[in-house]
Amino acid sequence: MPKLPHKFTQFLTAFFKVAVVICVCIFIYKRLLDETEFKIENWLQFIINSKIFTLKVMIVLVSFTLLNWFLELKKWQRLVCPFSKITLKDAFKQCLSAHVLAIITPFRTGEYGVKAVYFPKFMRSAIIKQNGLGHFMQLAVTDFFGVIGCISIALSQYPDKAILIIFSVILLMAFIILIVRKLIKRFKLDVVLITQVLKLSILRYLVFAHQFYFILLIFNIQIGYVLGMSVISATYLIASVIPILNLFDAALKGSIAITLFSLFGVSAMPIFCATLLMWMLNFVFPAGVGSIYFLKLKTHNRLTTKLVQDV
Repeated sequence: MPKLPHKFTQFLTAFFKVAVVICVCIFIYKRLLDETEFKIENWLQFIINSKIFTLKVMIVLVSFTLLNWFLELKKWQRLVCPFSKITLKDAFKQCLSAHVLAIITPFRTGEYGVKAVYFPKFMRSAIIKQNGLGHFMQLAVTDFFGVIGCISIALSQYPDKAILIIFSVILLMAFIILIVRKLIKRFKLDVVLITQVLKLSILRYLVFAHQFYFILLIFNIQIGYVLGMSVISATYLIASVIPILNLFDAALKGSIAITLFSLFGVSAMPIFCATLLMWMLNFVFPAGVGSIYFLKLKTHNRLTTKLVQDV
């Protein structure tokens, strides 16, 4: 089969990049305007009337987001370390540009291909596996805290069945630990690497979960710390098992959170605004920055990536 002309290939690549960025902008715009449960003027008025736009609050919220992404960058650096030494700047470009495509694909599948492009062809299969490992570890942490959150909620609702609930959870956790140990042995995973990635995944989870809780406090939601964090954990657990585009993440988590918080007498509007604000801080704004790098996406030889064997 004859190869396409080089100029034509460059044109197709550039066209694809621009098309993806335009699609992301359109979808984000529609998600902000086409909410069926709440009119845009209602949640805008609610946010304006709150204390969310004070300088101190904005600094704290942005700090949460920056710390969240910093931990993600460090985790990616550690994941690719066995194959390639990359700087924090390279990790920033790779993660943010991959986030652009990840946001419009289920389970962030678009992220795998974009990150792999930054590396030589013979390394891409391994890089994709490392990316999958990182997602698995983050999902495992989310589900672990989610189970704890569900236990807390169940105990608050059914205190007379505490023994049965705790016993069931112990069996579940024992089963999960057994599966993880078998996976480590089966695929000969680096225990040190797994431990370090697990620590970063836990820290990252704690950051965005507490960012959510901080927003609830700003919106004057009267709920205790333990119960609030439990409901947040349960929300992330349920959302993690539903295959949906990240563009619809706000609607999904918003619906789940509204349902769970309603069990404790919390109104829908502040919960919806909290999930929407979380989505904008951790998905929309990073996608905007990532679009710049996505449009400038180059192959591995234009980066400062340094192969381990050359060190």
